[in-house]
Amino acid sequence: MSQTAIEPVRVSVSVRCPVERAFEVFTQEPSVWWPFEGHSIGEGRSREVVREGRVGGRIYEVMDDGSQADWGAFAVCDPPHRIEFDWQPNPERPAPTYVVVTFTPEDEGTRVDLEHRKWEVLGAGAVESRASYATGWELVLGRFAQAASA
Repeated sequence: MSQTAIEPVRVSVSVRCPVERAFEVFTQEPSVWWPFEGHSIGEGRSREVVREGRVGGRIYEVMDDGSQADWGAFAVCDPPHRIEFDWQPNPERPAPTYVVVTFTPEDEGTRVDLEHRKWEVLGAGAVESRASYATGWELVLGRFAQAASA
């Protein structure tokens, strides 16, 4: 039985800062820009997002009571050019999808490209999830771009 490949979600933004700073804001300061409203497990109880920027490092959310909810784990960490991570903020999903983020010098700033792939692992809900993330990543990267360009 063969699976049909589902097109990755691709979102890009340009930020007015050097590659090193863009990478730092994305990996070390996500709590500053992450849209907790509607994009977190804890909803109104979310306090911060932590990204342990190393291969095997966790990506997780911390609630106001100190509890944690895993979102994923780093598979590649190549500062300040590239990160790749497994992505499974919903533990009820059958398997993690996969996200690649690259940081490229561009004019007087940095181009940040995000590609979210491996939708096929989600089975019957794959197409619906992909559609939701297509708009979700636009919001997330928009918030990131504002913070990195400030």
